[in-house]
Amino acid sequence: MGLDTVELVMAIEERFDIELPDEETGQTVTLDSLCRLVRQKCVYTQGLSAPSYPDIQAFVAALLQTEFSVSPDKIYPESRFVQDMRLD
Repeated sequence: MGLDTVELVMAIEERFDIELPDEETGQTVTLDSLCRLVRQKCVYTQGLSAPSYPDIQAFVAALLQTEFSVSPDKIYPESRFVQDMRLD
């Protein structure tokens, strides 16, 4: 994982009060796979009060736009962090 990806994961962990192990986040290549992992961790730790997948995806998309200057047209579920969004 590059610096951008590490910063993205740290912001997600802070926002949703979860821990995402490097072994698991290192296997997430797309926006969808990351959001699914976050949702899984939130459900495990927060139960019924866990945020929905669309809420998680919206947060991550906004973060990608504001903090990493990713163009909105590059952000969709199948977007790959390195190849499509140019995160390192």
